[in-house]
Amino acid sequence: MELNERNIIIDDSLNRIAEAGMESYITHAFCSAGECEVWYGGSQLHFRKGDCMIVVANRQVTRMKPSVDFRVNVVYVDFDFINVCATHSNYGTRGGMSLYIDPIMHLNEEEQQLCERDFEEVFRRMRHPHKYFHGDEMIAVLQMLFIDFFEFH
Repeated sequence: MELNERNIIIDDSLNRIAEAGMESYITHAFCSAGECEVWYGGSQLHFRKGDCMIVVANRQVTRMKPSVDFRVNVVYVDFDFINVCATHSNYGTRGGMSLYIDPIMHLNEEEQQLCERDFEEVFRRMRHPHKYFHGDEMIAVLQMLFIDFFEFH
């Protein structure tokens, strides 16, 4: 699969999560400041500083209320590109079911630092891609992000 501008979307906001057309994306987010109340599947969840979140079913998010100081790093990855990046673990089904119920993970200090570095690397490589191997480099950095999220979970 060829990488294009629709496969991976990086953002500093969760505003796109509930937009039309975003149902085909999985949202990976890390809260670096403040908090955001997220209404997900009929439940109110609290996404706070130091938390990461994977939302598999974006249409389950019906409302969000961020604090004034809320800061977040977000990577939206299209399902088709996720399949290209998929690791060879058997985590997918079991982990996906658990995340469908509760998409937020509370990280310790070491995990927070690792998560921040993962997002920084994804963002850096999107801004300054390799000339010939951009698709391959994005697969590699997203796999690291995914593996770390699996470990956190």
